[in-house]
Order: sequence, then C-alpha cells, then structure tokens
Amino acid sequence: MKGNPAKLRRAPRVPLNSRIRLCWANERGENFVAYGRTTDISEVGLSVQTEVPLLPHSYVSFRIAAENLEGSASVRHVKRAGLKYTIGLDFTGGLRWNNDPPPPAPPPVPAD
Repeated sequence: MKGNPAKLRRAPRVPLNSRIRLCWANERGENFVAYGRTTDISEVGLSVQTEVPLLPHSYVSFRIAAENLEGSASVRHVKRAGLKYTIGLDFTGGLRWNNDPPPPAPPPVPAD
C-alpha cells in the first residue's frame, strides 16, 4: 500500500543533527562500532546516516551524547543515499524519546 509516509508514521518526527555511536554484533558474534549523524527523531525511533550498511531486522545499541540518549533499537530499513546509507531505527526495550524541555533546576540552598 502506497501513501504519504508522514501519514503512515506512528509518531511525528523532529529534525535532529547529532553525532551517534552505533554498536552491534554480526552473525559470528564479532563486535562492530560505527559513527554517523542523526537526521531526525520521534518518540519511537530515529533516522541515521552512516557510511556502513546495517542488516535490516538486526539490533544495535546506540548513544547520542549531545541528547544524553542511549539504548537499543532494531534496524527497520536501510537505503543507500549516495556514498552513505540512511538507516531507520525503532527503539526497543520500552525506550521512548521525549522532546519536552527538562524541568527547571531547584533554587540554590542558602548557605548558613
């Protein structure tokens, strides 16, 4: 079924351009690390550009230091984009991203 991808999404996307570290193991158990950049994020997943293709339906762990966000995700799709790959990731393990600003810091405690 074809349609407008934005209408088919489970959650709205927000642009995000941050460095991301991806870690995964191949079918032989060898560990790999790759770096890329996020392009957007939603409550349930994110889009990443890397120079390394990942296998659809595989699992990765990730860290986006600038957003203080880390967790695991499944690879939903991989599309070649020139010399890079655009990878769609779905968060796993109950991870959800929230775009709400953090609560304000409590006022300082006066010194005695």
